[in-house]
Amino acid sequence: MPTFVQRFVQKRKVWYWITYERRGKQLITLHKIPFEFGEDTGNTVTIKPTGKDKGMAPLSPVPRKVVVTIPNSYSIEMDDPKYGKLRYSAKIGLTPSKK
Repeated sequence: MPTFVQRFVQKRKVWYWITYERRGKQLITLHKIPFEFGEDTGNTVTIKPTGKDKGMAPLSPVPRKVVVTIPNSYSIEMDDPKYGKLRYSAKIGLTPSKK
């Protein structure tokens, strides 16, 4: 199974959900989707995509909402239609730095 990295970042007042695929030492931007925050239940946060996927492998259609589960302080979980439940651990330095 490929290694994926999830990043949630705000640029110019717009939040983006960015998915990278790790290929060796390289990170490939698969998805870049603007979103707004939805319901927050304490251990889940719903994100609601607001536009098209501008990544290299655009999702079509973009999901109407995605529930991100927060099982602890160091990881998140998301359901993927192809791979099932995926857990992501918090790591520092895995995403491209801004120059």
